[in-house]
Amino acid sequence: MSKVCDVCGKRKASGNNVTFSHRGIKRTWTPNLRKVRVYDEKGTPKRLNVCTRCLRNGAVNRVKPASNNSEMDLLFTEEVEVTEENQVSPEDQTDVQETGESVEASPEA
Repeated sequence: MSKVCDVCGKRKASGNNVTFSHRGIKRTWTPNLRKVRVYDEKGTPKRLNVCTRCLRNGAVNRVKPASNNSEMDLLFTEEVEVTEENQVSPEDQTDVQETGESVEASPEA
């Protein structure tokens, strides 16, 4: 695998590590690449090597992974039917707004 970003073209850089005594030791710096599924121009998903800077800047349109837990998705997307039992009365709403705390219903004597 080549160490080149497929989006911006960032590649391996070479240079010297300079010690305290100014001895130069050859070394290379590699880009921080991730293998990511991305939509191309035609809209088909492809796997590309993308540097983290391009990911952070939003230079690529990533493919959303499929959810493994479809039951949890259904729980959060399900709409709740409003009935008289689960409806909050306007009096309770004003108490919450004034005090900033939730008021529990106390049994009336």
